[in-house]
Amino acid sequence: MITPTRLSQHGVLIKEHVVPTITPLQVKLARTAVGLGVRELAESAGVAPSTIQRFESGRGDMQSRTLDKVQRCLEASGVIFIPADSTGGPGVRLRAHTERSAPTEAP
Repeated sequence: MITPTRLSQHGVLIKEHVVPTITPLQVKLARTAVGLGVRELAESAGVAPSTIQRFESGRGDMQSRTLDKVQRCLEASGVIFIPADSTGGPGVRLRAHTERSAPTEAP
């Protein structure tokens, strides 16, 4: 999913840019691809396991700051998030031939 964001100062539009947002399915696919359980990802990201479970099942959203922590943990584990484009929907893949690091706790 791609979310347009407007940057403005004092009510004057400065520029508009697109911020890619990862989907619940991408989180679940990424977590599974790197062999993390819900509890492990939640601990690494500093969130409750129920937050991950609700998001992945589509029963709830995450605040953007929380989703950013989850995304950073998964990326540190070797995941690359692929946004939807004209050739297909959003997805994930693993970095090629690099040593994937264990997820670190998000700040």
